[in-house]
Amino acid sequence: MAAHAEMQDDRHLHIEAGVWSLNGERYVRKSLVQDLKEMSEENLESSYSSIAVPLNNDGEYFLAHSAGIRMAQELSEDGGQAILQEAKKQVEEMRKSSPN
Repeated sequence: MAAHAEMQDDRHLHIEAGVWSLNGERYVRKSLVQDLKEMSEENLESSYSSIAVPLNNDGEYFLAHSAGIRMAQELSEDGGQAILQEAKKQVEEMRKSSPN
């Protein structure tokens, strides 16, 4: 699993992420662009328990967080969760068969 995020300009966050099987044959990749100046009620929903946010951020932290959560959900729904479960099972089987 990997993710990369960068600012495209002063207002657009570009996120690329993916999940790969252990052998690399199966994968799910996604990308999205979040306008950090685009506030809506949906963007304001948050699952933070606590975070120190600078006073002059204009909601950018919440929008970036929301975009990351959305990316993770899309990856999971498009097969990423199944790939990770398969990888976990393969690792467990390798550990069982490996001499200590």
